[in-house]
Amino acid sequence: MTGAPAPPPPEGAIAGGTRQVTGWEITGWEIAGWLVAGCLAVAAPAVAAEAPPPPPPPPLALLRRLYALYPLPPARDPPLLARPEAWLAPPLLALWRRDRAAAAAGQGVGAVDWDPVCACQDDSGLRDIRIAAAPGPAPAVAATVRFTLGGTPQTVAYRLVSTPAGWRIADIATPAVPSLAAHLRAARPRRPPG
Repeated sequence: MTGAPAPPPPEGAIAGGTRQVTGWEITGWEIAGWLVAGCLAVAAPAVAAEAPPPPPPPPLALLRRLYALYPLPPARDPPLLARPEAWLAPPLLALWRRDRAAAAAGQGVGAVDWDPVCACQDDSGLRDIRIAAAPGPAPAVAATVRFTLGGTPQTVAYRLVSTPAGWRIADIATPAVPSLAAHLRAARPRRPPG
């Protein structure tokens, strides 16, 4: 034996449990791992495409988000003034915007000079909020919100409808105004005297 190194095995030959491919030594386990990873990479988009979309939030989630904003910080507009499209269904939204536009045009304060969410003008002291579904005609969902305001129990009733944008308020009822939608429909823009 002359001590000369053994020639390298030919391309693709097995040498000590490995396969030599252009200077890389690859074990059988590495090949199996790559095959599994490749199969998963191909199958993952197909599995993800078949997964159903997440369910929409339940209707009462809208009211929970709305009342979570109360009591409002000082000098903050009520949610129905700040972003009515986030809360109101299209028919009620159109009536609401008509009333707000008339008020902005100098035709009085508008038909709604209170916050319908708390049935008040000052929500400080609003606490103990309880939201529950109530029986009502399908496909709308009826809900009641009970709370105390300045120590006095209050109840506001809602009719919620599903829209392409999610659940929205179709109507609001209080003991003083049994239907906000009817109240706004009946309101005529008033011109200031003079």
